[in-house]
Amino acid sequence: MTLGLDVEIKTDSVIEPVTVAEMRDYLNIDFSTWDSLLTTLISGARSKMERYTGCTFATKTLVSTFQQVSSNIDIPYGPIQSVTSVKSINESGVKTTLVNGVDYLITGNNFKNIRFNYIDTAVEIEYIAGYDPLPVDLKVAVMKQVGMDFEFRENVMDSSQVVELSNGAKQAASSYRRVYLF
Repeated sequence: MTLGLDVEIKTDSVIEPVTVAEMRDYLNIDFSTWDSLLTTLISGARSKMERYTGCTFATKTLVSTFQQVSSNIDIPYGPIQSVTSVKSINESGVKTTLVNGVDYLITGNNFKNIRFNYIDTAVEIEYIAGYDPLPVDLKVAVMKQVGMDFEFRENVMDSSQVVELSNGAKQAASSYRRVYLF
């Protein structure tokens, strides 16, 4: 059993997968008054949709730390472009770099799994993840979410219902949603 997952963004995305110009076209806005707000909403929508799907929409460097590890780990927030390092962490917090092919084996294409020969310590995995380019369905999901966030700034649809994600965004992204069974 793998327990105690902590994911840190070491280097965040530099470029958003949806541009302000694309959002203006989508929202049928032909002036730049809202550009600053749209920039913020795009970043927020991407982040929300990444949490919803369990995928990374734009290239970033992540560090995942697992406190208790079984012999197999699914690396979260793929697709994984490359694994930079895998380290064991002893009880004193000392990190030791492990060797691929000797201490562990990486399997999988876009979403990777690490199989350890033997491990009885915490593990830290640093990797680069993200779609390049972002699939059209996910781009549309971000745009639908920005559209809702732009229209309903407080995310309140009526007095009895608070909504964070738009149904259209969830529907567009649903086939990419990662499901983990523990």
